[in-house]
Amino acid sequence: MKRTVLYARDSNTEWNTILRALPGGDDIYFQAEYVQLHESPSKRAALFVAEQDEDGFVLAYPFLLQKIPEELAGETALYDLETAYGYGGPLVANATVARMQEASALFDDWAEQQGVVAEFVRFHPVRKNQNHAMGGVQCLRDRMTCGMDLEQEDLMLSLHAKTRNMVRRARSACDIQVITDPDLFRPFEGFYSDYMRHIGAVQDYLFDPSYFSELGQLLGSNAELLVASHEGEWVGAALFFYGQSTAHYHLSATKPGRTLPGVTNLLILEAAKRAKARNLSVLHLGGGRTTADDDSLLKFKKRMGSLEYEFVIGKKVHHPSAYATLVETWKNRYPAFAIDQPTRILCYRFTP
Repeated sequence: MKRTVLYARDSNTEWNTILRALPGGDDIYFQAEYVQLHESPSKRAALFVAEQDEDGFVLAYPFLLQKIPEELAGETALYDLETAYGYGGPLVANATVARMQEASALFDDWAEQQGVVAEFVRFHPVRKNQNHAMGGVQCLRDRMTCGMDLEQEDLMLSLHAKTRNMVRRARSACDIQVITDPDLFRPFEGFYSDYMRHIGAVQDYLFDPSYFSELGQLLGSNAELLVASHEGEWVGAALFFYGQSTAHYHLSATKPGRTLPGVTNLLILEAAKRAKARNLSVLHLGGGRTTADDDSLLKFKKRMGSLEYEFVIGKKVHHPSAYATLVETWKNRYPAFAIDQPTRILCYRFTP
């Protein structure tokens, strides 16, 4: 079996060619340009590929290879792996138990050579690729997600009756603008950040300003920003991604103090119509802010879409002794964070 590791920027075309040949590999979250958005001086977008020509087995796994800060790791160069924000994990063609074991062994060898201590995976709910998790990865149900079935003839009629009324009210009060020019994505950064601060969002939902400025440039026509305006002022905006079969509701925000009922519902419905026009079959809406099945955001999304999925995460410690030392160093240095983040495998990344 052959092993290859590709890095974004150097090998985007080869990366995307490999993935698009795999079931589900057309999804935007697996593409080089999307994972590349999350790079930084200490994070590099990488694609691990294992291939066996004789039976057509291929495994491709995109992730971020992240250097652990020296203040925690010491003089030894240590790394961890994490899928980019959203969804990811391995995609496989012609899988058998034996081939998966071979690929996992190659991956573990590579991870050891790189000094990888731990791994965190956000599997793709629609693709259900936790079924092809690498060896030793502990898979855990995190929360439910939902989506809109775009194969229904009338998307408006597919909504809950009260939701339809809210959409009508919002449509009568708002103008909808579809933004595809990457330069015009930049105002969304401030709009989104203001909303996140207003609701007290945790670190996971915050992004560097460069994320928004680069997003449109890298994803091109696969990303659209839909904006709802009332009397010339933004009152809601949402960012959507389009693959070849699935669309994603990625980020959204409303203006604090100027929220109009039904604005976000309207934006989602308009994006669903645009995705349907592209012949896509699902608009995945994601889940709630918490893992609870009665989470208010999840309830809101379920009134938009009847499809249900399970979001699964994966965890693996590759180097137990180094990991234990790392976590202990972090706890001693940042005891307050250790109380707040006791179960996260990459807990040591939570620092002031």
